[in-house]
Amino acid sequence: MKFSLMSRRYRKGDFSESQSNIANIASPPDPGQGRHPLVISASIGHGVSRTSSIQLDILDRVHLFGNNSRGIRNIFMNASPETVDSYKAKLRHIERYILWYSDTFQAIPPKTAAEIDDHFCNTFAAWLVLPGQPQSSLATAMRFFIRVLRAVGASPSLIPSNPFHDNDLPTPGDTLSKAEARKIVNQAKFEIGIVKRRTQEAHRLAGSGHDPHRNAGGRHGDWQQVENRAWVIKRLLKREIHSFEDLRRNLGRNTLLRGLEGRPAAEYVAPDGTIQRMVGWMGHLRWFFPWADDMAPFIVLLMLRTGWNLSTVAALRTRAWVEPFPFRLSGRTGEDHVYVVSYKTRGRSNRLQSSAVVKVPSSKRPWSHPYRLLKYLDYLTLALRKEIHRKLNAILQKCKLDKSDEDELNKLSQIKDDIFIYKNERGITSLYWEIRNGQHRGIQAFLQRCGSGAGVRDLRDATILFSYETSGQNLFVAQIVANHTDRETTALYVRRRLTQERVWDDAVRVFDASLSLIQSGDFNTDRVRAILKQQGLTSHQIDNLTNQENRARWGNRCADPENPPQNFARDAAGVCQLQDCIDGCPHARWFADSVEYVCRELINAERLHERLSLQSTEGSSLESRINRCRELLTRWPTATVNKALEAAKSEMEREPDLFFGSI
Repeated sequence: MKFSLMSRRYRKGDFSESQSNIANIASPPDPGQGRHPLVISASIGHGVSRTSSIQLDILDRVHLFGNNSRGIRNIFMNASPETVDSYKAKLRHIERYILWYSDTFQAIPPKTAAEIDDHFCNTFAAWLVLPGQPQSSLATAMRFFIRVLRAVGASPSLIPSNPFHDNDLPTPGDTLSKAEARKIVNQAKFEIGIVKRRTQEAHRLAGSGHDPHRNAGGRHGDWQQVENRAWVIKRLLKREIHSFEDLRRNLGRNTLLRGLEGRPAAEYVAPDGTIQRMVGWMGHLRWFFPWADDMAPFIVLLMLRTGWNLSTVAALRTRAWVEPFPFRLSGRTGEDHVYVVSYKTRGRSNRLQSSAVVKVPSSKRPWSHPYRLLKYLDYLTLALRKEIHRKLNAILQKCKLDKSDEDELNKLSQIKDDIFIYKNERGITSLYWEIRNGQHRGIQAFLQRCGSGAGVRDLRDATILFSYETSGQNLFVAQIVANHTDRETTALYVRRRLTQERVWDDAVRVFDASLSLIQSGDFNTDRVRAILKQQGLTSHQIDNLTNQENRARWGNRCADPENPPQNFARDAAGVCQLQDCIDGCPHARWFADSVEYVCRELINAERLHERLSLQSTEGSSLESRINRCRELLTRWPTATVNKALEAAKSEMEREPDLFFGSI
């Protein structure tokens, strides 16, 4: 795409050096257009809606945003605090462009959607290249600018295409191997054993100790005895959590704190994998309250045993996680299995849709299976749960609440029934609360202690892939394990993770096989048939490839549409239904005239990606197919591709409904 910075048709108006261009952008809003904080409501699971107020001063400075605050609010809908900060920074980036645009062209920037023209829209891409940012940053900035234009109501005919690509996206990685998964499971069992041993030690010691204070009959050296320090935490502090300053100044516990200072207490697994004892007041509290690092092995083991993603595990609720299992799986009398129940908060087409209930069967016998793990977690967090209720009652008894009290009340009310509650340096929190606010780091630290380069998403996929393989590649079994509502969704998970690297290699191989066909131009020539024959195709397959009726939705010809490869067929036999040729089907070949179809699918995929929420697209096959489309398009000349992309974009604007199909 070419950009002209000088061929500007100026807006009507008088311009002078004394006139402030910034004032045109940042002048106070019109009377009656008072700006207010954006109030964002979003479902956060557990049947709870979170309402938050976002201060956007930029609405006062930029008329285009302020006059279309409803559209700007929709951008922030359902965004986490981390994402909100990112969006604010991107809006400020666009504000800098508007200032530059006004100064460079001595033009009044648009204040309403009706004042937006093609020069304002297209010049943004030219402005982006001036600072020399990385290519991926350019693509991201352009995508957000396009999103803002749509949000403020710009005409679809003015929306520019994105000329930049995410060239530095990571290449597909390996799936979690069985050996690596077993190593993670063993490490999780080991660390859970440390937590159990520590809890037993704390109650045993506290039962045999006494008060080491002199005024209570304590003698010299009593503070050195570990059982006495455990007794102090359980009996004197009553396993209550207060700040250090509150204990020292308001509760008169300075002597107690000095007695605990520097002395070892609870065992924990250090970052290097060694077992150490935490010292001081916090180390003694850890005897009775779990920390985030203590919860990580439980979380990882549950993800591997259930096949649930992190948000579903985090949504587990105390006293509401178990249901009877209606079938008997052994000859023993009595109930030997139960359902473990949680809520699925990802994969919703409607952002405000209620969370779906998901269930997985679990044996009641092995201690490392979900049922016994959760039973132990109920016990492990009991003291912390009592402390939450004590804090809630203390806050509610206050006559007047300040801002910190209101924040604490809101937080504790929401996390009090979560299974995964734990202590941290700032107080009490939960896994669900932290992942909603982008703060949890304990799981990745645990995986690093395992010596694994896996991510949280790999844990979810490993269970689905294992069930798929051990069931003889039975997609129905994998669907049940994954709690997917349809088999196609499970197929995407299996195909994405089980053969991710193979799919990429196969696709590139097929694309390369098509390169000579694309360069030949006319696919009816004897030369093209000779090329196909050299690639090992039969005469029947070559006839199919030269038949334009065999064109698939990705623009390629199909060598054998009635006998698709096993990994690409919906059913065991019959005409190919999926047409997932872009995933590396060996029957696919692209020709010179295929470029417009590939561009159309790419535009469609990018449009879907922009419209769907992050939770719906994160880790999905959508991004990988976008990348494969881009990889395929490199086989055509750049000018040809640019022309086809412009044509596809224009067609989408004329008939948008044709472009919202399945990708």
